Amino acid sequence: LGDWLGEISAQMAIAKGHRADGLVNYAIEALEAALAIARKLKDRRRIGEVITAMVELMPADFALQTMEEEATSARAAGDLKRQMFALQGIVGLQLALSKPEVALREAERGVSLAREAGDP
Repeated sequence: LGDWLGEISAQMAIAKGHRADGLVNYAIEALEAALAIARKLKDRRRIGEVITAMVELMPADFALQTMEEEATSARAAGDLKRQMFALQGIVGLQLALSKPEVALREAERGVSLAREAGDP
């Protein structure tokens, strides 16, 4: 387990270095590698950290696609908390893209998921 966690940290450090050098595509590649490991470990906290770092590097439309992919992955894994995290990101990005109607629809979906899970 320690080796995998170290690999996630290493990939995130590599991404920071690439970002500092203006090599955003390389940074995203390193973060994608870290994300794959975090998902394999089912480490919700690290998945969130990596997704957040990725989204900060991307234009809003690509970031939205990344968050939608995370929502799909979380749904497939049956991880409601990851799904809620992804939906929050989707709502924020839809608002950033001046799509308040879509953001509202996604927010309502999040509320429905929370209610289904028994979270008031």
